[in-house]
Amino acid sequence: MLAFILIIVQHQAKKGIKRYLKYMRLPFVLHGIIMMMLYAVGTGAMLAFFFFIATILCVFSLLTVSTGNF
Repeated sequence: MLAFILIIVQHQAKKGIKRYLKYMRLPFVLHGIIMMMLYAVGTGAMLAFFFFIATILCVFSLLTVSTGNF
């Protein structure tokens, strides 16, 4: 659910920045660089989020196995 929200937010941010850049009339190369940076930040945030959840699940399963409470 949170990942879905992140995707929507990222999409809205891209649309807003595209519109902003259109008004600014920036060179296409600069526009491409900014979009690449945005994409990298968004992807990195999502990867970190999934890694965080995986770590929690891993620790939780290890704790349940070690204590013997299934």
